[in-house]
Amino acid sequence: MRLTKFLPVCVFGISTYMVVAPIADAATVYGASFDYRKAEPAIEQYPGMTPDQIKAHCKNENLGGMEMATCAQFSFEAANATLAKAVEENEKEIAKNDMEIRKNHNPVALPYFKRAQINWQNYRDNQCYANVYEIGEASIRFIDFYACMEKITNSRIDELSTPDARQ
Repeated sequence: MRLTKFLPVCVFGISTYMVVAPIADAATVYGASFDYRKAEPAIEQYPGMTPDQIKAHCKNENLGGMEMATCAQFSFEAANATLAKAVEENEKEIAKNDMEIRKNHNPVALPYFKRAQINWQNYRDNQCYANVYEIGEASIRFIDFYACMEKITNSRIDELSTPDARQ
């Protein structure tokens, strides 16, 4: 066989491997990458239950792995909703202060706060993805991921709730 006929076959084989290998390596849901923003809200896994009932249910010690992951997701989503309210309150306060600052022709703070919040969210997300992907394929992947997200989110809520945080 001439090299010119063999080369396209090799290139096709390598190209196919480059596309299929990452998919094939992720033999389970725990081995694949994921985007938490595309996940179905955890509360939808508990139809007919109130958030308080879900919290009580999640304290059960006899939960399976997937249910523990859903509970971790639920806890993170609750923290994230609290964070959204804290950010909104801070933005209102900063905007109010900016009106006074603007009168003196000084730079305003709100655009910088918004940019900082976006950067903080990117930090949180990337930190938690790095932590969970570092452990490799594991059934605790989603539990660890959402626990990390909740922990860092709660820290941010504390930062924004501290009176000195806006100064």
